[in-house]
Amino acid sequence: MPEESAGVARVIFLYNAAFPPMAFAALAYVILADAVFAVNRVIGKRLHPRVRQLTRAGYVYLNTALAIVLNLTLWTYCGTDDACAEQPLHRRTCLLVASLALAGILAARAMDRVFVPMLDIEELPSYETRLRSRVAHGIVVCVLWMCMAEAEVLGLVLLLAVTARRALVLARPLAVVYIATLRLYALLHTSWVLNNDCPEATTKRMPVAVLAALFVV
Repeated sequence: MPEESAGVARVIFLYNAAFPPMAFAALAYVILADAVFAVNRVIGKRLHPRVRQLTRAGYVYLNTALAIVLNLTLWTYCGTDDACAEQPLHRRTCLLVASLALAGILAARAMDRVFVPMLDIEELPSYETRLRSRVAHGIVVCVLWMCMAEAEVLGLVLLLAVTARRALVLARPLAVVYIATLRLYALLHTSWVLNNDCPEATTKRMPVAVLAALFVV
């Protein structure tokens, strides 16, 4: 096996091995109630209104900029002309970029539990931290992790949707159109897989799982 393929195989194996602790972390993220972070809301209310407003704007714009960079980088390094004939996650650069995007999503979810109640930005899409939203976020993260563990190409579509939702949080009509396009592609790709028209498809369950996750993004 070539050195590059061996390195990619080791990373994919590590994703498989790390799924149980990651799933436990996702469960902890979901079940930790907002009351646990009530002190952050109190701190936020004690901040000077102008300081709180500037901090809120800085947090949102920083997240937006990072999400835009991740989204564009995914297109650049993981793009493919035929997703049914190639698995982009078997390329080292694409796997690295996708791993960084996933790490960014995980970090953002953790930071939101601290800063969203403090800065009172629950009304923005992708920043919601209430129970229903946490369940949806936990499902998406678990599906993404499984996609990485199986080098599932539709995992890249889900990564694009999650990063786009945050990148376009201030341009909601564009976000709706963009994510709807990704959902349409995922629907078509899933139909090809189920009809055995995708020779490189690893399993039939993962495209279905991704398609379901795309509708809770």
